[in-house]
Amino acid sequence: MKKTFDIKVFISGREFCCEECYGNLGRKAWITLVKDKGALCLSCADLDHLVFLPAGDAALTRRARKHSTLSASGLKVEPRPKTI
Repeated sequence: MKKTFDIKVFISGREFCCEECYGNLGRKAWITLVKDKGALCLSCADLDHLVFLPAGDAALTRRARKHSTLSASGLKVEPRPKTI
C-alpha cells in the first residue's frame, strides 16, 4: 500500500487574504495552509483543478482516491464561541 501525504483544504469562517497573490478571498473561501508561506488560495497552491466530492458517498471517495495521485481533505473552520 502506498503512503500518501494528506493535504488539508479549509473552508474559512472569516475573511482571508492569500499570502502569495494578496487576493482578498472573503468569507467561506477555500484555502490551504502551507508551512513556510501561510494561508494560500487554491490557485496559488496549485490545487484549483481538484473536484469537490460531498460527504456521504464512501464508495465514490474510495474510487476517486484509488485512481488519482492527488487528493485533499476538506475541513470547515468553525469560529470559537465567545466566552463571557
